[in-house]
Amino acid sequence: YRNQFYKDSHKNVYHFNRDGDADSVDLYHTWYSQLNQGYPEGCEATSLQIALSNKNKHYTMTQIYNAVGYGYNKTPDNGFYGNPRGNGSALTETVFASKLASSMKKYDSGIVDITGTNVNGVISELLNGNPVVTWGDYYWQLGRAFHVMTIVGYNNGKFLISDPYATSKREYYVTTSAWHQVNSNNTALGWQTPKSMNVAVRA
Repeated sequence: YRNQFYKDSHKNVYHFNRDGDADSVDLYHTWYSQLNQGYPEGCEATSLQIALSNKNKHYTMTQIYNAVGYGYNKTPDNGFYGNPRGNGSALTETVFASKLASSMKKYDSGIVDITGTNVNGVISELLNGNPVVTWGDYYWQLGRAFHVMTIVGYNNGKFLISDPYATSKREYYVTTSAWHQVNSNNTALGWQTPKSMNVAVRA
């Protein structure tokens, strides 16, 4: 393929440049709302739902949080700290990428922790047809509003973000440099936060 778009059997749309290399991708997916499902703190699981929909896999929020475990006796390393159906607390209510991925292994071996990856690593996942759940910030500005979303596309130095924290479909592009700045320096209030937290859904 050269200088043309191509839709694969999974409904992912790629563009190939004149050299025959894929230079953009828009991954097929279903947008899910954490708010409409009654999980104002549940962005991690909802973002995973969005990513899994690309592989035509669907798990309920209850299934995901039962697998992860949650409560105020947890830390984000060993479960979801807090109540995903609640209204927040003084400390960031979240689960870290490694725990989200490992907890879901019993359901799905294609959910892979890729914490530590960079822009090129994410682009590679996307061009291979794999959405990426990413730990960032609602505004893509450090320290404003810790949030988890899904990367479902790439085009011309920008990632396509699918954001579950809305009541109707919220998707937009963010520059890869802004993404990298936030993803690699993010902090969750009250926790030792791993840098560059991301989870790929590969199969």
